[in-house]
Amino acid sequence: KLANLGEFDFTPGFSNINIDSDILSKKINISVEKRDLFGIWCSLGKCFGFDKDGVVFSEVPDVDGFLILKVKDENTRVISLGGLVLPKKEWIANILDTVKILSENDTAVSGVRIRNISLEEWDIEISSGLKFYFSLNFIPENLDDIVKKLDKKLSLEKLSYIDFRVPSRIYYR
Repeated sequence: KLANLGEFDFTPGFSNINIDSDILSKKINISVEKRDLFGIWCSLGKCFGFDKDGVVFSEVPDVDGFLILKVKDENTRVISLGGLVLPKKEWIANILDTVKILSENDTAVSGVRIRNISLEEWDIEISSGLKFYFSLNFIPENLDDIVKKLDKKLSLEKLSYIDFRVPSRIYYR
C-alpha cells in the first residue's frame, strides 16, 4: 500500500524528496535531501534555522558567538517554517553574499541586524565593535577590494561605522 503523498507536502527540513515506484517488482525507493544550516534567524523572541537559500526549516535555540551566523530581525513579521526569512529572494542573496565576502577577508562577523524593513537597510557588527551599514537592494560595487584596502586607508579601531547604503559611496565616522 502506498503512503498518501499529501503527507509530504510540508517538509521544511528537506530540500528535495523523490519517490520512485516499480509496481512490477513491488519496490518503492524514497530519497531525501536534508537542508543544511546556514545561520540562525531570530525574530519576536524565537529563533529559526535557515539554509543557504533563506528557507526556514526548524526552530532552534538562541546562540552567541562567531561560529554560526546569527541574524536579529527587529521587525514584527512572523517567520514560519517552510517560508523565506525575507520577502524578496534578492535581499537574502545580497545579505548572504556580503557576509561571505567579509568572511573571506578574515572579518569576523559577530552579528547581523535587519533594521526597519520599510527602510530596506541592514547592518553587520564585527568582532571589534565596528558596524557596516548596507542596503538590502544591492551589494556595494567592488566590496571585496574595498574590504581588503580598508585597514590600509583608515584606522578601523577609531571608527564606529562604515556606511555602504548609497551606491558608489562610502561614508564613515
